[in-house]
Amino acid sequence: MTSHLIPISFFGYDTLIYIASAFIGFMIAYKAYRIYDISEKKTHFYLFSAFTILSLGFLIIALTSAFTYLNYSQTGEYPYFSPVFGVDDLGYWIYLGSSLVAYLLLSLMYLGEKKAFLVTLPLTVNYFTYFNVVLFFFIAFIAFRSATNYFSKKTKESLLVMSSFSLIALYHLLLFFTPYSRVIYVLAHASLILGFVSLLLMLRRVGK
Repeated sequence: MTSHLIPISFFGYDTLIYIASAFIGFMIAYKAYRIYDISEKKTHFYLFSAFTILSLGFLIIALTSAFTYLNYSQTGEYPYFSPVFGVDDLGYWIYLGSSLVAYLLLSLMYLGEKKAFLVTLPLTVNYFTYFNVVLFFFIAFIAFRSATNYFSKKTKESLLVMSSFSLIALYHLLLFFTPYSRVIYVLAHASLILGFVSLLLMLRRVGK
């Protein structure tokens, strides 16, 4: 994996961020399932499935990050410079794959049943950067559709949905600039957490 994403000074903190993201994500999935159990709409099922898979991915990356931090604290070696495929790489592959599946499911919420698309993913050495590009375009599409939905309805619920997906899209966008500033790294992950919280607030309002 490339080394640009996680500044060494933030080792350990990123684990807490990913655990928090997984926890909020599972809460979103639970709320979405409760709503789906009542409505039986496929869009709610897609939301439940997407955040279940995404939260599992964040849980995996949290464990991977914790393993990396413990290894670094004991050996002083930064594993992301290693060309050897290891546990850290496997964890990130699982996270990237789960994120891609989750965003595909979220896209289905707006595409409908009769539309589909095929994604071809050529391999690259700098795989995290490449996958982040793919994930950004998926979530940017979802954010755009949610914004279109908000401006047509102008409800508080649609505003929270738009804010959620826009903040998650901002997270992926800011990741491109993390090599230049540690502050951007913090802002990116703050945007991720706020995006999850915004969607959770929307589901709580709908549940009531």
